[in-house]
Amino acid sequence: MKPFRKIYVEISNRCNLRCSFCPGTARPLGAMTEENFARLLPKLAPFADFLYFHLMGEPLCHPQLERFLELAGEAGFRVILTTNGTLLSRMQEVLLAAPALHKVNISLQAFEGSGMAMDFDTYLAGCFGFGQAAAGKKIVCYRLWNRGGLDSCNPAILRVLEGHFPKPWVQERRGIRLSHRVYLELGEKFDWPDLSAPRQPEKSTAMVSKTSWVSCGTARWSLAAWTTRGTFLWGMYFNRSFRRFSPAPGRRL
Repeated sequence: MKPFRKIYVEISNRCNLRCSFCPGTARPLGAMTEENFARLLPKLAPFADFLYFHLMGEPLCHPQLERFLELAGEAGFRVILTTNGTLLSRMQEVLLAAPALHKVNISLQAFEGSGMAMDFDTYLAGCFGFGQAAAGKKIVCYRLWNRGGLDSCNPAILRVLEGHFPKPWVQERRGIRLSHRVYLELGEKFDWPDLSAPRQPEKSTAMVSKTSWVSCGTARWSLAAWTTRGTFLWGMYFNRSFRRFSPAPGRRL
């Protein structure tokens, strides 16, 4: 048994939107190189089966995404990625053809949260068309994590969603099942951790996970706790072995 369920890998911290719910990062903008990604994979392989392309950037903006998916598959990983959905139509063929791609999370709250220039119907057609094409092949999860925030478009989004995935919908543990391997998640507005924010007793100020690790492509660190602006609570240099920081063999955190 590997000690972690998933490892977050930030392949790029560049994004094509500026969402109100995302504070961005103070780190220099950039993308992980193929060389560094290939060097990282064998170091990560003993620790988890899933790679999660997510953190502060939009993974579909990475010019070598197709190659990264190929390399991850060759290393034995299944890949999950989170996207704002704006580039799904352009990247659909690449994503659906990638054997390593396991799941795509689509943050529908990005439309209202970013004030994007893309037309509402065009945006949703790309997002929901991808889900229809991927149904049964990849897991697709539509997210509306904006309750209590910018959520006035939600009723309209759900009406269009129902047009693409007619009811009945089924409530399951992982969310609302719309179709085979296609889901909807509704949730509260998500706030990224920030060490400068006022401390609240019921909330942690850093995302410290017992089930995941993070590797930032534009930083010198791989870490087990992080905050929005790349404030690393502890970690190790990119080019050092992970073994000295890992749990004992067979022990799962």
